[in-house]
Formats: sequence, C-alpha cells, structure tokens
Amino acid sequence: MDELVKMAQMEAPLWILNIDGRTEILNLEEYEAGFRRCINSKPADFVSEGTRDTGIVLINASVLIDSFLDTSRWAMMFPCIVAKAATIDVISSGMGGTRNGALQLMQAELQVLTPLVPVREVSFLRFCKQHAEGVWAIVDVSVDGIRETFSASNAKRSCIRLPSGCLVQALPNGYSKVTWVEHAEYDETTVHRLYRPPLRAGLGLGARRWLAALQRQAECLAIMAASSTPPRDCPGEFYRRLFVLYFMAAFDER
Repeated sequence: MDELVKMAQMEAPLWILNIDGRTEILNLEEYEAGFRRCINSKPADFVSEGTRDTGIVLINASVLIDSFLDTSRWAMMFPCIVAKAATIDVISSGMGGTRNGALQLMQAELQVLTPLVPVREVSFLRFCKQHAEGVWAIVDVSVDGIRETFSASNAKRSCIRLPSGCLVQALPNGYSKVTWVEHAEYDETTVHRLYRPPLRAGLGLGARRWLAALQRQAECLAIMAASSTPPRDCPGEFYRRLFVLYFMAAFDER
C-alpha cells in the first residue's frame, strides 16, 4: 500500500511521458533504485510494464470502493478487461462498519481482445485503506511472489502483479478523482511479436485502458440511473448517448 501511494503521488524522474505526450511510463531504473521489491525477484524471461493515468470518474467514491471489493461488480465495471473473477477468501471485511482495512484473496483472468495475446491469470491480495477524509486507496499484489513455493510454481505462472491499483479522492460534486497505477511483469514469449511493443507501452492492460473503461462504464450507469425510461422530450438523444458509449468501448478494444 505504501508503495502504491508513493507511486501515485511521485512525479519525474520516476514517471516519464510516452511518445503520445499523455501516457506516463514507469522509469524502471528509478523504480529499482527507490523502492525495495516486496516480492521475489523477476524471472529472467519476464519483462516489465508500468503505467499511470489520472482522470475524473462520474461515480461516488464510496460506491466505487464498494464495487472494487465486490467481485461481480468489479468484473462488470471492466467487462472488456476482466474475463473472470472470483473471491477466494475474505480475510477482513473492514473496520468499524467501513471498508477501511478490508483484505481479500482474489483470482482473475485479464484479457486483451485478441487471440494473439494470452489471457493473464493472476492470484492476488486486494487491500483497501482510507488515508484521509474522502481519500481511499486500493492495492493489488500477486500472492505467488510472497509464497515460499513460488520457485516451484513459477513455471506455471505467466504474470506477476506488482503493487497496482488506484488512489480515489472524493470530489464535492459527487464524482471521484482517480489516479491509476498499473505495474506487472509477464512472460513476453507467449505474446505475438506484433503486440509486444504496444503491451510494453501499456496499451494492452495499462493504466490508461483501465481508467478509460471505468470512465465509460460510470458514465453509462449515470445515464441509466438518471431515468429508468428514455426522457419524454428526447428519447432519441438518450439512446444515442448509450449507443455512442458502447460503440466507443468496442472501437477502443479493436
């Protein structure tokens, strides 16, 4: 959790801009010099990807936190990224009737919608903590890297999820400011050569894709929540906006 919060708040030289001028890429040399690795060393044939993105999400912060800690709702928030998800064990549901201190063991399959990129199967701990009034953080980290049997099971594991997740700040208008950090190591030999550069740049399962998917889904839910039926004065506009949201999601995946 400490590593995630630091990475979410630190600027250059830890983060550098990609050639697109917007996506922030992790400077691996600065990371290795400034952070103590919390899990076992990276396998020799694995490569690293680290990205960060920040944006406004049209959803209440407490609702967003609850969604991340409910496996079904979390998968629904990212339908084009999370292929499967399950909660294996709830170690703590939080303290004082809140989600502060919630800790659970989860499994998920993360996908890029192409047969040229294998599904990433990950087992990870998800921890939630409230850092200040209206400021929450959720961090994921692979559980395999902290098990004593990691070396024996390493051949079966194609992806390691280093501290990744988001810092969520509640805004006065009921929206949330989300800073997303995605950091992983994976076996690149299983990926088609055409997709290796985009994946390293975070275009496949990087922070920008996660945040964009969350923003689209939150906007879609906001539109549907505003009225269970199309507005009488402009039903065409209602359906047009829904269509545009889903079209954008499908186009983005392609």
